[in-house]
Amino acid sequence: GSFIAEADINMLESAKNRDELLKISRNGQNVMNQIEQSRKPIVAAIAGSCLGGGFEVALACHYRIAMNDKRTGFGVPEIKLGLLPGAG
Repeated sequence: GSFIAEADINMLESAKNRDELLKISRNGQNVMNQIEQSRKPIVAAIAGSCLGGGFEVALACHYRIAMNDKRTGFGVPEIKLGLLPGAG
């Protein structure tokens, strides 16, 4: 299972120019800001893989609870492609 995983990297490849890439990144940043600035506490309940954008979502939440299980893991695999996490 996964918390949130498997972002579509093809979405980045389909961007026609720098402005489109910036728009994608800013949209992600806006979502993270909304989570962080929510008046209601938001809890990430994590079971399984928590990778890439899913990890960024979990970090934006006010609290994180993860299963103590060998299948639960955290990471930013996009760095292996030379990409920085784009939403945080």
